[in-house]
Amino acid sequence: APAKPKAEHVTTAAAMGMSLAQIKNQDDQDCIAEIAASSTNSYPYYYLGASDSETEGVWKWEGETDPFYTTAGGCLQSGGCFWNSGEPNNNAVGGEQAMIFHIDATGAIWNDFPEGSDGEAIYVK
Repeated sequence: APAKPKAEHVTTAAAMGMSLAQIKNQDDQDCIAEIAASSTNSYPYYYLGASDSETEGVWKWEGETDPFYTTAGGCLQSGGCFWNSGEPNNNAVGGEQAMIFHIDATGAIWNDFPEGSDGEAIYVK
């Protein structure tokens, strides 16, 4: 999907009966990495269906009540977490409550990201 703020992606995906991708294990991570690597889109950031907007540092997949990651406890999902080194860090003016996936020199990684910034997204059923 073209680059736009996360809320617009959520609305667009829902209108199609879809949601933003969630990564709960290495297979999911590899699948999203393959899609991102083969994309012709020039914008390298892909919003994922997760946020810490309810409580800073407590990350939940959309539609779920239990966190998969907390700043205090680390990764809580058995399939692993794939944060970039030093992330999440909430290091932007206004905070970073969204999660993005991107590929850089260190590989396929997650970062926290401002929800209002433009990003791509991968929609799933």
